[in-house]
Amino acid sequence: MLGLMVANRQGTATPMEFRDRAFVLLGRARHCDVHVDGEGVLDEHARLEREPDDVVRVVALDASRPVLVNGRAVVEATLREGDRLRIGTVEVSLRAPVREPRSRLAALGAFASAADSSDTGDGDGADGGEPAPGGALELRSRLALEELTEISPEELPDVAHELRTLRRILEVNKRLARAPDEETLLEGFLDAANALAGSERAFLLAADEEGGVAVLRSRDLAGQEPARGAGPVERELDRELVLEVLSSGIAGVASPGAPRAALCVPLPGSEPLALYVDARQDDDLFRPGDAPLLTAFGEQVSVALERVRLLGETERQQQALRRAAEQAERLNRRLAELLERRTAELRAVRADLAAVDEGFRHRYEEIVGRGPAMLAVLRQVDRIADTNVPVLFEGESGTGKELLARALHASSGRRGARFVAENCAALPDTLLENELFGHERGAFTGADAATQGLFERADGGTLFLDEVGDMSQSLQKRLLRVLQEGEVRRVGGSTVTKVDVRVVTATNRDLSQLVREGRFREDLFYRLAVVKVRVPPLRERREDVPELVRHFVARVAQEAGPCEVTDPALDALVRYDWPGNIRQLDNELRRAAALSRGLVDLDSLSEEVRENRSSRPADPSSLGLDGRDLRALVEELEVRVVGAVLEREAGNITRAARALGLSRLGLRKKAQRLGLAVPNAAAAASARPERRRAGS
Repeated sequence: MLGLMVANRQGTATPMEFRDRAFVLLGRARHCDVHVDGEGVLDEHARLEREPDDVVRVVALDASRPVLVNGRAVVEATLREGDRLRIGTVEVSLRAPVREPRSRLAALGAFASAADSSDTGDGDGADGGEPAPGGALELRSRLALEELTEISPEELPDVAHELRTLRRILEVNKRLARAPDEETLLEGFLDAANALAGSERAFLLAADEEGGVAVLRSRDLAGQEPARGAGPVERELDRELVLEVLSSGIAGVASPGAPRAALCVPLPGSEPLALYVDARQDDDLFRPGDAPLLTAFGEQVSVALERVRLLGETERQQQALRRAAEQAERLNRRLAELLERRTAELRAVRADLAAVDEGFRHRYEEIVGRGPAMLAVLRQVDRIADTNVPVLFEGESGTGKELLARALHASSGRRGARFVAENCAALPDTLLENELFGHERGAFTGADAATQGLFERADGGTLFLDEVGDMSQSLQKRLLRVLQEGEVRRVGGSTVTKVDVRVVTATNRDLSQLVREGRFREDLFYRLAVVKVRVPPLRERREDVPELVRHFVARVAQEAGPCEVTDPALDALVRYDWPGNIRQLDNELRRAAALSRGLVDLDSLSEEVRENRSSRPADPSSLGLDGRDLRALVEELEVRVVGAVLEREAGNITRAARALGLSRLGLRKKAQRLGLAVPNAAAAASARPERRRAGS
């Protein structure tokens, strides 16, 4: 089978075989099998086609751009062994594949050796005769026909050696591909280049800004930078060869007269680089097969180099991003701290201003909402804060009675002492008695030591008793004595202890009704309710709902991240009656924020809130009945509606009856029953201006 020898203008030759290909493409394009430069060369200039019986034809793909075959321009021709085809800077010759027994790179340079032997014109044998069958020529031909792995070491020892060399190249590529950084990769690359080419020095070169050659890396056989000798190493390099390789991208060798034998191959990549290996002058050091080997090796290293650089750049960017993220986090923390301080200062200033505007003597920062209903409560609390009178907070569950009691304590002269709270409905009588008054040692089983009660612990401060209406009669009697005498006797004790405690109570029941029913002591009621403060339910202070929502949302944001309520959701929250009052609103917002992941919209709210369905029955006291029955209320409504319609229609019975859906007679009877004055027909007619007849 015939082979091709591809040589460039520097004299570097590369063998090529058809193998299983039907043709070989020549041109400027990178995808061509043979890359060709030069003026007038097309991207796909010509094609070498293989036909049966080892016949090779050359076809110019554009008839206006012929090729030179043995110096003659042709568009299509059949090539024979020894013919030379020239296109631009490349010459292709047709040669029979031969084998030169060269120890170092013989397998890859087999075709180049065949070309050298054919050019000498000395014949096929040393004695000028035909080669003996089964001799060296037969083995050389087998190299072109068979895979190298099929040649046994006994037949051709050099080929087995070169196979081991190629396997070592693969191992070197694997190690270089795993290089952690650019420095390690390039040092390993130059050391491997010296070993493969048999050179003394290897250089990684690039063009500098002044048109010269810059040495990026260099290594000698000892793995060190080459000795400079009498002058810079750059002076020993073939500068013209390096610049030519960098500009053309084609490998080249130093001219025969150069002081050192050198081979330079291009390295593909984002920037033009070249591998330069040299040694003392030796005409037989570099052969045509060395260039493609080092070029292929350099291409692999270029890919690894790009990978290492990209990894390095990625790592630098990640480090920069981490530093930026850390800095942003520090700034965010500082901003959050600053915002918290500014918010606290603003809240304090607003509280001061609100206190001044409303005439308060104290600030009530913990109380959210400044609607008319809440302002009335705060004014009452502000007036009694500095007194010691007992206070009874009345209101539904969840309206904030305990919060107001704490605000009352914080605004009083007892603010430096304890505020102690207890829910009377949460404990049975025996435990509640023990909690309130304490016990002596041995008072009951398990009483191993004397214990103070809440009254003693709250001495000098405030004791808040929630749900006081659920207290038993016996406890009511003991509580009354403490309020009257200011003395406490522990359970199982005989001595009394003087205490100074302000008692503040709260209830969600009507204590006056309980007194009338005999379930609450009247004398205790008057002792506790020296000042009664009614805490309005949330449905009576809807104007405070938006501010309460903002307060609860800010608290949720501190616990679970940013949270926001949409306008439709806020409208639904304002419209709802909230039978559970503020406590229910807080729980609703917590549930909605957890389900909506930060954005509370209408769909995040519960169904009864979205549809404004309240489970609370109507409170007659909130309807404004004032002792009137339903008939009286309906009659009052009829008077308002009928009177308004008659006034709008200027006393016109017909139009008013039509608007109300009644007959004229029915409207007259209803107006008479309601005591409304209705003009008769004659009066209405006289009141209307007389119409003139047409033409009068």
